[in-house]
Amino acid sequence: MAPPPARPRSAAVAGGKRSWWSRLRGPRGTNRRLRAARPITAARPSPSGPPGSPPASAPGDRGRLGRFLAVALPVLAMGVGGVGIGAGLVMAHRFVTTSPHFQVREVRVSGVRHLQPEEVRARAGLALGDNLFSVPLDEVRRRLRAEPWIASARIHRELPSALVIDVVEREAAAAVVLGALYLVDPAGEVWKRATVDEAAALPVATGLARDAYVHDREAAQALLREGLAALAAWRAGPARAAIGEVHVDPAAGTTLYTREGGVALHVGRGDGPTLAGRLVRVDAVLGALEAAGERPQIIHAEAALHPERIAVRLAGPRRPAAAPEAPRAPAGSPAAADGPRPPALDDQVLAAPEPAAAPPGAGQVKN
Repeated sequence: MAPPPARPRSAAVAGGKRSWWSRLRGPRGTNRRLRAARPITAARPSPSGPPGSPPASAPGDRGRLGRFLAVALPVLAMGVGGVGIGAGLVMAHRFVTTSPHFQVREVRVSGVRHLQPEEVRARAGLALGDNLFSVPLDEVRRRLRAEPWIASARIHRELPSALVIDVVEREAAAAVVLGALYLVDPAGEVWKRATVDEAAALPVATGLARDAYVHDREAAQALLREGLAALAAWRAGPARAAIGEVHVDPAAGTTLYTREGGVALHVGRGDGPTLAGRLVRVDAVLGALEAAGERPQIIHAEAALHPERIAVRLAGPRRPAAAPEAPRAPAGSPAAADGPRPPALDDQVLAAPEPAAAPPGAGQVKN
């Protein structure tokens, strides 16, 4: 019996292509080929070592190890060095803050005029025996600034055991009346209530109300500065009388009152050169009046229309002036008959005669 004819294969299979279903389902009834495993062979001995030693590293491994060591070793050295430096700093700090060699043995104070060095040391709160490097300089500076007389303070260490305090004190130009007496500096800043002893040695500034200073401090300080500038200009002249009061007025300007006699010097308002010129003319008038035996009560040097003139109100009737001893003329001459003559007033100072019924103090002198 002849075998059955072979089943024809599809054209796609015969051509070497499989249908999608065949590819999805896979071959049926066929065995998959398995690749034979390679036989395990013994490790070759290292050509540079005896049999049984581990194999030598490849050139690539040695390069990676070198790069790692090149980075790791400096980092490790820096870490070890940092630890050593830190330990050294800790030990040095402990030494300088605990060693008796750096104990405070001296506190020097400079720049004081009103305060005493002992007062500055007490205000600073420093004690001998404290460690020099443990003293809080900022805290000491804050304590010193709490003293009203101290405008600024600088403190520094001098090895091995000294502290130096340099103080800049405020300058009291006058004692201003603002309900009570307060110290004021040349800039017009009021900074401390004055004691009796402090006010006794200073001129008194008047003319300001306390409310005016509180509500408009800048204008009040400007007015005080103007009055204190006039006081400073008066003090700059030689052999001038001491001033006991400085009166300021927004309209009339500054009036200075002498401590002895209470002579009022109206200098008005103006800049430095203007005030200096007025005061020079006042000096000439005072000299002429003294030579004539007159006592002024009020001197007006602020005339706006005639700045070259000085108006004077005398304090009382004229007193006879003491004439200097003149050489005697020969007997029988007219000069011997007239006797010595009193010195005349300066040519630039003219005394107006007082009216017959005028009260004392009504006379005027002009130049």
